[in-house]
Amino acid sequence: MDTWKRLCGEVAELQRNGIAPESEEGQAVAKAWWDMTMEFTGGDMSLLPELLKFSENRDSMDVDFKEKMACMDDFVPKAMEAYFTELGYNPFEGVKND
Repeated sequence: MDTWKRLCGEVAELQRNGIAPESEEGQAVAKAWWDMTMEFTGGDMSLLPELLKFSENRDSMDVDFKEKMACMDDFVPKAMEAYFTELGYNPFEGVKND
């Protein structure tokens, strides 16, 4: 959770400074975000749909947590897309988020 909060803070700072998700700084955050995701899931790709559901289900979250989740709305998805494009694969391809 500490890593997630730190990364959300970094995203907020990048956004305040007008730094693009595709920039070197944005890509560093994307890599750190993906590393955090892999550590959290233990590399189990079958958990990705559950993480996607969690990030979209904000109704039950407190206001502070919802504000922190705002980093997931725009910057992080764009940064991750650019990151995976650069790597030449997308681990979310074919992942259903029912």
